[in-house]
Amino acid sequence: MNTLARRAALAASLLVAGCCGPDRQRIAADRATYAWFSPMMVAYLAADAKLDEKAKETHLRGLRAWGDRITADELAAGVK
Repeated sequence: MNTLARRAALAASLLVAGCCGPDRQRIAADRATYAWFSPMMVAYLAADAKLDEKAKETHLRGLRAWGDRITADELAAGVK
């Protein structure tokens, strides 16, 4: 499958998924996973002497984006 076909398939699947709205069970699982994983990741990043501040901030930004996506899904589904 070429790149254009892959992108078209991805776009189509995202469109269909977006029409259905977020699934409450998936949102609950995401929130539980985030609540379990996030504190460990923050502690790991703070303690890892091999990571410079830029690398730490990159990882923390990804963690915040994950949390923001879960919150947006919760709002869209009427969970929050």
